[in-house]
Amino acid sequence: MGVEGTGFGAIEPPLAAAQPPQRRFNLWTVLGGASVMQEVAFRRYWFARALSQAAHNAMVYAFLVLIVRETGTTIHTSLLLLCFIIPPATLGSVSGVVSDRLPRGLLLFSGFLLKGIMAFVFVVSNQGVWMIYVVSLGTAVVGQFSSPSESAVLAQVVPRDRLTVANSMYNLGSALGQVMGVLLLAPLFLKTAGAEALFLILFFLYLGAAILVLTVPGIGILRLPEAQREGAPRTFQGVRREFAEGWQTLRRDRTAYVSMFMLVLGTTSLLVATALAPRFSEKVLGVSTENAVYVFAPASIGIFAGLRLVDWLSHRISKPVLVTCGFLLVVFCLVTLALVPRAASTLESLNPLGIFDPGPFGQTAARIMVTLAFASVAGFAYAMVAVAARALLNERIPVSMQGRVFAAQSVLSNLASIVPLVLAGALADWLGVSPVLIIVAGVVLALALVNVLQTWRTPVPQPV
Repeated sequence: MGVEGTGFGAIEPPLAAAQPPQRRFNLWTVLGGASVMQEVAFRRYWFARALSQAAHNAMVYAFLVLIVRETGTTIHTSLLLLCFIIPPATLGSVSGVVSDRLPRGLLLFSGFLLKGIMAFVFVVSNQGVWMIYVVSLGTAVVGQFSSPSESAVLAQVVPRDRLTVANSMYNLGSALGQVMGVLLLAPLFLKTAGAEALFLILFFLYLGAAILVLTVPGIGILRLPEAQREGAPRTFQGVRREFAEGWQTLRRDRTAYVSMFMLVLGTTSLLVATALAPRFSEKVLGVSTENAVYVFAPASIGIFAGLRLVDWLSHRISKPVLVTCGFLLVVFCLVTLALVPRAASTLESLNPLGIFDPGPFGQTAARIMVTLAFASVAGFAYAMVAVAARALLNERIPVSMQGRVFAAQSVLSNLASIVPLVLAGALADWLGVSPVLIIVAGVVLALALVNVLQTWRTPVPQPV
């Protein structure tokens, strides 16, 4: 006999029947997530994932800093990023099926715990370059088996009519994790107590996330929840066939497929922009690469605004339109970032009422201010794409197949990112950062148009 509220067991009341308590004005009301944060299951899951995201982002940032300190070359930086990208690109077919066949709560608990163990292994190791690669690759492999469940579990812990706001809060948790890990934990500990102390903290963060998952009702720890039993028999035979079945289910829903493809392209665009950020900061803004993260940090304001408004917008504009508008805005922002010097020159030359001589802003200040504005809009746009696209997938894809679908999205995102990430640095050295950003924007927009035309012209695949 299971105990309700522990995540272990037997009592799983229908989510639709649950009556949420009356809203009260609190932090969640301000953030726009009061309706879902009152759901016990979602609230506990949200905190668990926020802890894991803070640990993950701090780990990635710390490894980037440490490997530059150890090697002093950009080659190792690219190799490190590939360690985090290749496992999702190669293991997606397996991990997606695993997410649909095993209790997702068990996968999340195991994933968080194993990542914590990897962090502890780094603490007791010699912490050399090869150990950085080993821990990075191991963490990425473990994460690939738990990541599809992180998105798919939303449909199990909140009612269907709150999936948009749930996805908004889900992405807000990711954003807060980035801020906590990249701007606070990693820089603070690396500059004071050192890497050992930082990774010991990361171990405890992952451990806390794993323990919190055990308390989430309805996601399944020791047995499969009812929502996941609607699929095929629980077997791992024919993994490729089952993954293909999930893919075909997605392809039969043209709206969901096109939205997912735009999410993939939008993610790739921002990954390339992130990879170019240190070079952009140094060459265009005149700011050292070590401080690049602080230049772009205020872009989180745009992300917060997007997450805060997307649920309100989704009640007035259809989600496919939101995804499309957000994607086009992401592409537009890539172009505007390429034009920062020209826009900054205009701002620098402004002299209202002739008060300033020659103007109120110097070149560096003007370029930083313009970059912050464009980056904030890019954050807003990507938040719209991510939330609306994921909400569409949660709403339109059967719960029993969502693990495979989100794994497919991860595979596409990472496969699409490998070549651009490898080429971006080389092209930036040859052509400059601004031309590369314009090229990426043009290629991404062209791929999106081709995909839309091809999808709507191709007959819908029929179930076998």
